[in-house]
Amino acid sequence: MHHTLWRAFSYSQTLPQHLLTGRGCLQVVSTHTHACNLLLDSGELIALVGQRHGNGPFHIVVPAAMLANFHTGEPITYKSGMLITAAHYLDFDQAAQWNPHLPACTFPLSAPILALLATASAAYPTSPLFALTNVQNYLQRRAAQGLQSLTVGLQSGNLNRIAEGATDLAGLGSGLTPAGDDFLVGWLAALFIQPAPKPFGIDRAAIGAQVEAAAGATTRLSAAWLQCAARGQFGAAWHALAHALDIGERGLIQQTATHILSTGATSGVDAFGGLLRGLEMLQPLQH
Repeated sequence: MHHTLWRAFSYSQTLPQHLLTGRGCLQVVSTHTHACNLLLDSGELIALVGQRHGNGPFHIVVPAAMLANFHTGEPITYKSGMLITAAHYLDFDQAAQWNPHLPACTFPLSAPILALLATASAAYPTSPLFALTNVQNYLQRRAAQGLQSLTVGLQSGNLNRIAEGATDLAGLGSGLTPAGDDFLVGWLAALFIQPAPKPFGIDRAAIGAQVEAAAGATTRLSAAWLQCAARGQFGAAWHALAHALDIGERGLIQQTATHILSTGATSGVDAFGGLLRGLEMLQPLQH
């Protein structure tokens, strides 16, 4: 049978090494318009995405036209930087490597910059889950409880309270990436964007470990994002925002913030809400 050869544009440096140099099997677990999620035989998730989604901590960026050729449940083999289906080859061995680790800003964020982020967010409706001025149902109460635990845990250096907050929020909500998970991703982004490697004396890796431990309560895809964020690994949109914040370019900050806020139905808004709340929790460090 004739195989069509496709070449990937880029891939995350954190992809499992055996995918790059070894051989084995994986399976298509879900397909979407701009992405295809694959499960390695080791249990790790890999996503083939078009350039619209771009680089991410577990992404291989491929020509968008290729994504229509995958079907849920389809088995795929891999061998030394090549994915092989019944009719297609994907060569990513020669693709550009991308580093997903989010760099910290050089200086603490100023009050005007924080205000600019809040203004950008105000243009979008608040997620009902985090509309904490009118807490009514179980999900809202659990979200409020989780936020309180994160705040107390972070500012008092209590990892147990952080673990409680992560447990309350992980998997909270519906969809492929529940709102509570999106919020946690943004909250972790705040911890890595701010220059303090040990906010309130707690190592960020220790904080991330508490969130990663809670990731088993959510969907496979959302858990992958949470696990990566816990290790300081984020998608290209977060890198663009971190760069804009670091250079203090207001127009670029507005542009990159809007990019995140407009992601998905509510995912971007929830994640950005987590960023703002995390930066708010870190404010005592700036005085």
